[in-house]
Amino acid sequence: MLKQKSLVIILCVFIGILSFGCTSNKKTTGVCPQVGFVNGLDRLTVFDPENKLSEPIVLFSSQMGELETSCSFGKKGVVMLVKFSLNSHIPVDQGATDVEVSYLVATTNPDGIILAKEIFGLNIKFAVGKTRIKSDDEVELFIPSSGGRDFRGYKVLIGFQLSQSQIDYNQKRSLQ
Repeated sequence: MLKQKSLVIILCVFIGILSFGCTSNKKTTGVCPQVGFVNGLDRLTVFDPENKLSEPIVLFSSQMGELETSCSFGKKGVVMLVKFSLNSHIPVDQGATDVEVSYLVATTNPDGIILAKEIFGLNIKFAVGKTRIKSDDEVELFIPSSGGRDFRGYKVLIGFQLSQSQIDYNQKRSLQ
């Protein structure tokens, strides 16, 4: 009987510790911003500018994908870690080739107002004999807060930095 009472007391203490742990975790958790690719800016196609033929010649293309995110809250805001992949292609083996691309990361508030936008450069390296490559990139962002942990409605948007002709091309492709 004494053993059963001791066991019940131990279980109650254990449950109490777990409950306290759960309550304190609720204070440290929050709602992370949504993260996604901007529709139409998630792919890049570079054409040969010297081509005079009616059919464009593609020199390079890349598509964003495989998005992974995490966030951690501090007293002054949230730190976001955003990882994504790029599937890139050059039509002809050109030996060892480096291609420079630029992409943007923007943060918007629940009203859709851009709070911050940053441009990042990325060097994609094709080895000899390779015309397709998958590469990964990762960005760490800080979104300040006056102590709140609810970033519901906030968005982190990622896309290539494109020219107007590249945007037009992507829009035409999506309509087909």
